[in-house]
Amino acid sequence: MMRYWKLIALVAAACAGLLLTACGGTVEAQQQDEKPLTIGVNAWPGYGVVEIASKMGFFEQAGAPVTVKFFDSVNETNRSFAEKRLDAATMVLTDTISQSAAGVPLDVIWTTDISAGADVLVASPSITKPEDLRGKRIGVSYGSFGHVFLSRLLSNLNMSLDDVTVVNVAPEEIPAALSNNIIDAGHTFPPFSDSALQNGAKVLLTSADAPSAIIDVLAFQDAIVENRPNDVQAVVKALDLASAWWAANQTEGNAIVAEFLSVAPDTMPDVMSGLQVYSLADNKLIANIQSDQSIYRNAQYGIDLFKSLSLFKEAPDLQHIINPSFVENAGQ
Repeated sequence: MMRYWKLIALVAAACAGLLLTACGGTVEAQQQDEKPLTIGVNAWPGYGVVEIASKMGFFEQAGAPVTVKFFDSVNETNRSFAEKRLDAATMVLTDTISQSAAGVPLDVIWTTDISAGADVLVASPSITKPEDLRGKRIGVSYGSFGHVFLSRLLSNLNMSLDDVTVVNVAPEEIPAALSNNIIDAGHTFPPFSDSALQNGAKVLLTSADAPSAIIDVLAFQDAIVENRPNDVQAVVKALDLASAWWAANQTEGNAIVAEFLSVAPDTMPDVMSGLQVYSLADNKLIANIQSDQSIYRNAQYGIDLFKSLSLFKEAPDLQHIINPSFVENAGQ
């Protein structure tokens, strides 16, 4: 569903461009003169599509002035975006809900991937089966997508968050928390899950056990979308080119992403088996609010959970978070 006020902004920008042409300039030319858009990313294989777009020159090819900035953790990326030190950032869909509820105006304009096994719940050797989680200490980043992931997993086991003790631990800190007996199990993902396994932990459950619980996206500051729509559209074009190239050149693409993740290239087939990188066609499908795979359904689950945890009083409007207009306009 298109947000009509966004459409009006795009039309207004186009009309302004016609007026400026008579004065010797265009909106496009003015925007290219502005500083590059800074996109923040952290170590997650699905975000490799941004790295590929950068390394392979697809941003330049699409006319998107972009600088990619790497962060060591999800929390650092989210914090930098919330503090407006980034023009855009990769994040999990449910984290965009938390940001919006906290008063950060943003637009989700592209889905990079869906986790289908890459996110894991790792556990100490004493936990032999999922049912053993009852009464245990489970580490997740409180109020984040990890919290949503855990809730979905427990629901499938006929349990709830009330049946466990939730400990606030970031994904990159899970291996150490397990080793130091701070938690009994915890949510993490590559490359941090590799460290946990090397320390003796085991994978108990994965995101394949909670389909569509974790959707990864690219979000822009609302002001950037309003003031530089042509550049945002160019970013979508570049990501379309990058995802298509990666699908057709998996070995070369995986090598780029392996370097991005700081993992051995020969581990990439296993890493990539746990997620589905989204194409433009996939983006258009889930942007359809009527689709069974709609991104809106996943987002609503996160809203309902966060409300039950009293993380915010008033639920944010999904129509002010998810902006499918750039995907809908792509390829036209």
